[in-house]
Amino acid sequence: MPPELRRALRALLTRPALALTLVLTLALGVGANAAMLGALDALLVRTPPHVLDGERIVRFHVRQRFEAMGWQTSDRTSHPHATTLAAGTRALSHVAAVVAREVVVGGGAAAERVRAQLVSPAFFPLAGVRPALGRFLDRGDERADAPLPGAVLADGYWRRRFGADPAVLGRTLDVAGARVRVVGVAPPGFSGLDFSHVDLWL
Repeated sequence: MPPELRRALRALLTRPALALTLVLTLALGVGANAAMLGALDALLVRTPPHVLDGERIVRFHVRQRFEAMGWQTSDRTSHPHATTLAAGTRALSHVAAVVAREVVVGGGAAAERVRAQLVSPAFFPLAGVRPALGRFLDRGDERADAPLPGAVLADGYWRRRFGADPAVLGRTLDVAGARVRVVGVAPPGFSGLDFSHVDLWL
């Protein structure tokens, strides 16, 4: 054992309070780092367990040039660009657009602010999940001449707001001042392609 290490150990043995403080500090540091790495792995690397073949899902970042800001790279793009990308690729089985929003459901005293995602019809096939009740959104729901836009409720929201009533299918809701029709309920535990909280999909 090197003499410097022997001297350090001897000094620690003569001062047990200092030794205990050093050990606790190291333990807290190692524990905090392990917790941080675990959280980063869950949020940024692993996909949620309910998503089928999550390792095959990719998120596009688009590089666009704006007059005022120059070149910008972002995961946001326009609806026409997303539609062109979905129509023009053969290497991908599904291309879906997703936008998170807070919306108000209902009116008056019964109004409630909830977390929603506006999604294109390919969103649910891309996730590889099946509805627990009813159906998911399809191309008919996004047509301009559709009678009412469709809405899919998250399982937790369905249970909390509607008491898990299966008769919720076909019910009309007021969402952000627009009328939508409930067409389905997502399976328990499904919250989309990441770990964000979602109450309904539109």
